[in-house]
Amino acid sequence: NLEFRTDDGETLQTFQENSVNGFFNCSSIHHITSFNHYNPNRAFNTIKRETELLKSGGVIVIRDFVKPPESEVILEVSSISITSEPSNADLLIQFSKTARSLAPKLEQGFPIKEVKSSSKDKRSFKLFYSDAVEFIRRKDYFENWDVELQEEYGYFTQKEFEEIFTSLGLRVIVSNPIFNPWIVENRYKNSFTIYNTSGVDIGFPPTNFLIAAEKVEKKGTRIHIVRHLPELELPFLDYATYQ
Repeated sequence: NLEFRTDDGETLQTFQENSVNGFFNCSSIHHITSFNHYNPNRAFNTIKRETELLKSGGVIVIRDFVKPPESEVILEVSSISITSEPSNADLLIQFSKTARSLAPKLEQGFPIKEVKSSSKDKRSFKLFYSDAVEFIRRKDYFENWDVELQEEYGYFTQKEFEEIFTSLGLRVIVSNPIFNPWIVENRYKNSFTIYNTSGVDIGFPPTNFLIAAEKVEKKGTRIHIVRHLPELELPFLDYATYQ
C-alpha cells in the first residue's frame, strides 16, 4: 500500500495543500541547505511547504542535527595517531581549512587558534562551538570524508526550530536533543573534551535532535519544553503521548 514519488523536498509540487497526514524528515533537510549554498532559509521553505500541505491535525517530525547556541569553546583532542589515519588534532586543523567545501574558497573553513593543553598527548584549540560540533559529528567518517566535507549538519538551534514551528501555526509536541548511546560510547568517550572559556567541561553535545509538531486550526495549549540531559539508564527514545 505504498507509493513512491520523486520530488523537490523544498517545494513538493506533487501534493495538494491540506492533503497530507504527516511528514517524517530523517536526516534529510540538512542536505537541502548544504547543497543550496548552506542557506538556512531553504530549510525554512521546506518546513513552511510541509505545513501548507498538512491536513488539520497532521504532524511534522524532524529528526536531524541541531546547531548549538553560538559561543566560543576549547576543544581538546588527541594528538596521537593509532592507525594510518591522521590524529584528531591534525584532522581538526585540516577540517578548519576545508569545511563547507562547496562554498567559494574564501568562505570555506572557520577560525581556530591553538591554546595550551592539559597533556602532552593532546592539543587544545579555541573555536566556535558550532564548528567544534561539526567536526565532532564527522571525525570518524574517513571513508566518505570528501563527501562529508560538502555538508553542514547544523542549520537551526533548538530554540530556532521551536520558534519557526510556532510561527507557522504548529503546536510543538516534542523537542528533545538525542544522545545515541552507541555514538556516545564509541565515538565520544575518551575522544575529546569540550570546555567553556572558563575551563569548565561542558559535556558532550547531542548526537541528533527530534522535534514534532501538530497543525492546529486555532491556538491551543502551548507545550513548555524542558531541556535536560537524558539519564542514560533509561531506554533510548522512550516517548509517551497524551491527549
